[in-house]
Amino acid sequence: MDQVNRLYCAQCHLLERFSEIVDLTDFADLRAYIASTIEGLDTQINDTAEIFEVLKNKYSFDACDNLLACLESDFNKIYENTILVRSRDLALLNYLQNIQNNISAAFQIVDLKYTHTKERIAEIVAQNATKQPGSLLKQSLLYRLHEPSN
Repeated sequence: MDQVNRLYCAQCHLLERFSEIVDLTDFADLRAYIASTIEGLDTQINDTAEIFEVLKNKYSFDACDNLLACLESDFNKIYENTILVRSRDLALLNYLQNIQNNISAAFQIVDLKYTHTKERIAEIVAQNATKQPGSLLKQSLLYRLHEPSN
C-alpha cells in the first residue's frame, strides 16, 4: 500500500505545485507545457484513486512525509532560481525527474504486487505506467539546456 500512497502523493504534489506556477510571469515561456502536464495529471490521479477503491483503502499523506519533504525541497529550488532562466530550468528538470522516478518506481511495484490478482489494477497500470507527467516539458527543457547559447 505504501507504493500506491507514494504514487498518489507524487502526482498530487506535482499537480498542486504546477497549478501554483502555471500563470506566474517567471514561467510564461513554459506555460503551455505546464498546463499540458496539469491536464494529464487529472486523469492519472483519478486512476490512482480508483486503485485505492479497488483495494478498499484510502490514501494517506502521512505515509509520504519523507517523499513530500524531498519534493518540496526540490520545488523550492525552482523559486530560488527564477532570475537566471538556465538555473531555473535545471532546478525544474531536477524536480520533474525526481517526480517521474518516484511515479515510475511506484507503478512498477504496484504492477508486481497487485496486477496478478486485481484485473482492474492491471488495466490502470497498463494505461498509465508509461505515461510520464511532464514529458513534453522535460523534452523542452533538455532541448533548451543543450542549446549552444546556454
